[in-house]
Amino acid sequence: MDLFIPDYSLIIWNLLSIIHLILCIVAIVKLANDSSIKYSHKIAFLIAVLFIPIIGSLAFLTHHKKMKRQKA
Repeated sequence: MDLFIPDYSLIIWNLLSIIHLILCIVAIVKLANDSSIKYSHKIAFLIAVLFIPIIGSLAFLTHHKKMKRQKA
């Protein structure tokens, strides 16, 4: 019956993968909808999100948060 019980590391790995996917999707959607960012910066952030997913997503989201704070 041990065959049907998943290992905890597998559960953690799956949760991290889901969080990673959600983080990338949120970053790409916010990037696509933000008209205040120049086209060249959008391309750079998109490449960063696609090729360095976690670091690129976090970099964009922190940059996006700072930009929204400066506008207000």
